[in-house]
Amino acid sequence: MRAAYTISGTITRLGQPKPGIEVRLEDDSGSAPPKTITDGNRHYSFSGVLAGFDYRIRPVGANYVMQPQTQDFTRLDGNKTADFVALSVNTLLFSKTTFAIVEGTPHLIVTVVRGGNASGVGPITVQYTTTDGTATAGLDYSGSHRR
Repeated sequence: MRAAYTISGTITRLGQPKPGIEVRLEDDSGSAPPKTITDGNRHYSFSGVLAGFDYRIRPVGANYVMQPQTQDFTRLDGNKTADFVALSVNTLLFSKTTFAIVEGTPHLIVTVVRGGNASGVGPITVQYTTTDGTATAGLDYSGSHRR
């Protein structure tokens, strides 16, 4: 009979508990991995994990990447801890969904808000276009689009 152990840990975001993150206990069996969810104190736990096999802990959270992405345990030989930090996926948003300009106003300022962790992120681009409303491009204003 094989010994059984516990693999547990925490997931934080900006030093605070991150509840509601799915955590998977993967192995090489090809079966669907057991899953659990972090509690309000950021903890998760898998008990009764059989000794001697290889396991991978993989947290999965929408709009987050984890640091580290996974934690491997080769030939499990005791209780183990795997802690993770949730980092925001980079997102770009306009400060409003639509913009209108009053006739006679010479320009419009559009604010783009970037969310997430910029570490290791290259250039960021924004696609936009102008459309006619009560004014006509080329006649009343200079139309524009960027990709």
